[in-house]
Amino acid sequence: MFEEDGLAKNLLPGDEVNKDVWINNTGKSDALLRVKVTPHWSKKTPKTNNEDQVDTSLDTNLIELVFADGVQKSLDSGIEDDTNWILGNDGYFYYTSILPVNKENAEHQSAQLLDAVRLSGEVSDQDKYAEKRINVRIESETVQVNKDAYKESWESTGTVETEITGMLDNLIDEYKNVNNPSDN
Repeated sequence: MFEEDGLAKNLLPGDEVNKDVWINNTGKSDALLRVKVTPHWSKKTPKTNNEDQVDTSLDTNLIELVFADGVQKSLDSGIEDDTNWILGNDGYFYYTSILPVNKENAEHQSAQLLDAVRLSGEVSDQDKYAEKRINVRIESETVQVNKDAYKESWESTGTVETEITGMLDNLIDEYKNVNNPSDN
């Protein structure tokens, strides 16, 4: 959710609000990462003591997500160089690097995924969207750097493009070569 004060309070069509998203690895080991980004509208209701309630009657296509540089939203031309994130057909963005664990209080985080959120200029009925809130749900999933782990946890067989499974397999192979050179 965005802060009520400031730019996010009274958005007009075409207005944009900063919403930087990175993922930190607070686990105990390096990991593979995928993230689902889901925008939705909500409203405050008196029955829920001012808590937000999702409003499914509004068009979520009017919430435009502005992704950071290095985010590829299509596999039409394969995985491009300098891509940090790639969108799979399952709706998840797959991180194209191993996400290192935080060590000795050093900050290790992913490359930036989301940069901002914009209210589309296509909003025709502004009254319908007045007093509504834009929310962006970020769901991150990590698994250990292991082919069996990601295939089992992410149910990837048949659901994720071969370009993405190939990228994940290559990441794992490179990781093993660097971290366990005696296993070769």
